[in-house]
Amino acid sequence: MKLSSDYIVMRNKENGQFLNELKNNRSSLATKAVFVDNIQSALTMPYNSYLEQKTAVKAMAKVHGMEIVRVKATFDLTYPNGGEVQKIECENKNIGLFDLLRSL
Repeated sequence: MKLSSDYIVMRNKENGQFLNELKNNRSSLATKAVFVDNIQSALTMPYNSYLEQKTAVKAMAKVHGMEIVRVKATFDLTYPNGGEVQKIECENKNIGLFDLLRSL
């Protein structure tokens, strides 16, 4: 089974590290950014959410010397023995209020 994901990460322009944490400094208008080498540990934002708040995200990136990077990832899910993982279909068990009252 294949899964795909489309999201945004922030990368430090100087050293290429990825944003892992963004903290507000207490009693101050300043913030502190923490970076890591590993993209798996980076803070992420769904691409659609980025599109909705693009102006604010770009401003935050500029303040901290970061660039915005779009990540398009595809994952192949297999079992350890090499077999392909099958999608699990869930039954819709949502019952309405009237169905619940009828069953009483």
